[in-house]
Amino acid sequence: MNAVLIIFTIILSSFGSAKAQNKLNQQPHPVVNSQTTRLFDELSKIEKPINTAPQNRVEYVLQAANGQMSTQNDVWYANGYFLSVIQSEKIMVSFQPHNNELMTNLGWMLENVHKNNEALQVYQNYHAQFPNDPDSAFSEAFFEFNRKNYSKVIKLLEPSMNTQLHPEPNAYRTLAHAYEKTKQFDQALRVWNTYIKLVPDDLTAIANQKRDQAAIDKNKTKSPPST
Repeated sequence: MNAVLIIFTIILSSFGSAKAQNKLNQQPHPVVNSQTTRLFDELSKIEKPINTAPQNRVEYVLQAANGQMSTQNDVWYANGYFLSVIQSEKIMVSFQPHNNELMTNLGWMLENVHKNNEALQVYQNYHAQFPNDPDSAFSEAFFEFNRKNYSKVIKLLEPSMNTQLHPEPNAYRTLAHAYEKTKQFDQALRVWNTYIKLVPDDLTAIANQKRDQAAIDKNKTKSPPST
């Protein structure tokens, strides 16, 4: 029961913090979704004896809490209460700092309210904390890609191409496009070739592969003959 009470108390305090943030920004406090008010009842069901290890029990509580908080965040987001969503997502990330999706959602919301430096810090912290996650650098790399810092993108994503666990498809696409933007078509082609071996039915990737090969062939014809 202690874990349930502690987590529920933190969740309620996060709503209070969100209220304070909205007041500072002259926003009316959003109404808490009715599902959130039933959170304690749902979490209390876990009090019934279950045959799981304590760490699994806590994980189950966190999943239930995240589900309700996500529902509340959707309501706040739809009504424009972005600061409330951010405060809630910070709490969710503090519960599960290893959760890439939660981290990405927090960073995206920070970017959404133009807190770009804070968003970048979220991405960098995750990358530093979980270097063995093949996708740990992607959010930071995509942030830099959108700012046309292509050399940083290459530096961030290239190491993930050499890991045993494959990164998400967008990592290959973003890295290949970064090489294209810097006119390194041979490197871009290498990345597309690697990706297409994993996802052979990606027609867009195949088209990009052919385009880069054509660019390489064109550059060869422009090169002066060797003496």
